Amino acid sequence: MEACSAFLEAVFRLAPEVVEKLRLVFPLWEKLSDGDRADFLSIQSIRNWKTFMEKIHQNPSDHQAKQVAVAMNDWAEEYNINVGWVHQYAYRTLDWWRKRGSAEGWKVLPLAVGIRKLFKLNEWEFPPVEIEGWNPIMEDPDSAREEIDRKITGCIDAYFDRLKSLAAERGVVYMPVQRERDESYIDERIEWLVRYQVQNWTQKKIVETYAGSDSLDLSTISKNNTSLAERLMLDLKKPARGRPPKKK
Repeated sequence: MEACSAFLEAVFRLAPEVVEKLRLVFPLWEKLSDGDRADFLSIQSIRNWKTFMEKIHQNPSDHQAKQVAVAMNDWAEEYNINVGWVHQYAYRTLDWWRKRGSAEGWKVLPLAVGIRKLFKLNEWEFPPVEIEGWNPIMEDPDSAREEIDRKITGCIDAYFDRLKSLAAERGVVYMPVQRERDESYIDERIEWLVRYQVQNWTQKKIVETYAGSDSLDLSTISKNNTSLAERLMLDLKKPARGRPPKKK
């Protein structure tokens, strides 16, 4: 399981209120036009998100899209998960609910865990391409090259269009992080980050709760959360400062 999937699985398990709050955005999502929904679903990074927000604010007539954008930004900020791949996962979940209604019991979009579990081999692999080569007797080389390039590009475009359509149907979410399987991230260290980042636990409370772990101290929690947040492209929230002592 990838780090992103492991993180989201822990969020939904430990903090179900995150999904409950996302459900509140659903009525707004239903009212969007198909074009606006497509724009939201295309967001894959915070840079895309900021550009999209600027576009919405420059178009005062697009009131419904602005409502969704503000609500989603507030949702992501509340739980300190304001990053592009989380937004995209949330938008796809909203659209999954729209297509299926509440019949799914408001479950979140299934998390993808491995390309071979999602696609058959003949769906995923690039198909063999048979293109007639250049006939140096009958054809100008430049014209032949252009024709071959055109045919190859057409095959590539058709492959990606087909696979993107299948991916959308099967709930695949683009998560731009390292792809190798890393079991070291599928343990309680993911929970430490969720407790701190999403649930606003102090590092001290995390140490006290997970004291059964070997050599667990504030420094270990801090280093773990910093490393994982960087891997997940999350802006790690700053530790809460205690109140200064009262002057006597």
